[in-house]
Amino acid sequence: MVQYNVHLLPPDELQGLAAYMDCIPHYLFRTSSPRSSGTTTDTCVASSAVRYGFDQSDILSRNREEAVKMLMNHLLWKNYGTDNLMSWTNSFLFAAQHAIRREKTDIPCSPPDSISITILDTRKVPQGTFLPATALLKGFNIESSSKLQHEYYHGEYLSQGRLPSDTIITTTLAKLIEHGLYTLYPPFSEDQARNQLFLRVRQFRQTFTDAPKVPAEKEIKIAQEIATACFLHIDIRPVIMMTLLSLKPRYRLEPKILKAVRDNCWGTFVLQTMMHDVYAHMQRCLQIERAAAVNPLRGIFVDIAESMNQLHLTRDRSNTNQSNPETSSTSQQEHDKETHQNDKQDADPDIPNEKIRQSSPKIMLIEMMDEEEEEQKRALDQIDDCYEETRPWLVKPVFTYSYLPGQS
Repeated sequence: MVQYNVHLLPPDELQGLAAYMDCIPHYLFRTSSPRSSGTTTDTCVASSAVRYGFDQSDILSRNREEAVKMLMNHLLWKNYGTDNLMSWTNSFLFAAQHAIRREKTDIPCSPPDSISITILDTRKVPQGTFLPATALLKGFNIESSSKLQHEYYHGEYLSQGRLPSDTIITTTLAKLIEHGLYTLYPPFSEDQARNQLFLRVRQFRQTFTDAPKVPAEKEIKIAQEIATACFLHIDIRPVIMMTLLSLKPRYRLEPKILKAVRDNCWGTFVLQTMMHDVYAHMQRCLQIERAAAVNPLRGIFVDIAESMNQLHLTRDRSNTNQSNPETSSTSQQEHDKETHQNDKQDADPDIPNEKIRQSSPKIMLIEMMDEEEEEQKRALDQIDDCYEETRPWLVKPVFTYSYLPGQS
């Protein structure tokens, strides 16, 4: 792998970026069309700079003014041949809406069979291949503005140069629609909002404040069909099926979903691995947040609630009352609190009411991480061992954000 030794940025300015490299989601998605910058095919994902033979050096090793200009132009969708960045998202919901928007707004028009959605398993590339867009914006001290609002880039990750072909799996919008995407999630087919992206995705996510829904048999069958018909790699199919079913709020460890995984002989280990990754990611985020509180100069701030919003399979059945959907929010909370207190007192009548707090996904997660530090460390070690055991050996180099302060 080529190393770049030019370093023109103050060490303290980019010190915080290294921590973000350990918080990359397990899977990332990329939407592309003939109008997109760079090259995205079944066998290649490469930047415009690779395509047209321009400078492909690491953005962190470039002159500050040049690096900032390239980053801003890329995030503002100004397609220049010198752009060495490629965008990815951690949200299939965002990737799908982006594909739908491309079909509506591309000039000249891009038909659905020319619009691709690519999925990448980040375990197959070295650490440092991706960085969050918001982290780079903060690292280069680019302030949020009306044209470049940072909130629009939460969940976006950037790679550089070319990625190896054995790390990507690609399908098309046409295949997804043909096998039932619009039937599974009808809001995607609403014509009046097909030209929107961030605002539309935010509107979709508002439904996740509703009670989780048990998937219907028809929904499971459609998700299975999309996973098997659109993705040839068997190891990615359960991931796709669960991703599709999580377009609506679901219970964590939903029995119907687990049964579907088992019936397809996909194995529940895939789900367990995904849950382990979520736990490890959230734990590391909390550690980074604590480190930032101790050393604010690092400039690293992680919002656990934001991460929880990205994971839709989080709510347990015991915390949700579906018997009366017309119950007001306040009365629902009081009912949940009373039920939780009664359950706790049944188990241990010596616990007074005032010491019992209402459970929520966020509270439960924080309590789990705060209560037993040693237990967490052992669990994280086990997760890391599992991660290393499943990580394939790399046979091809990939361009990474390799030049960071403190690294040789």
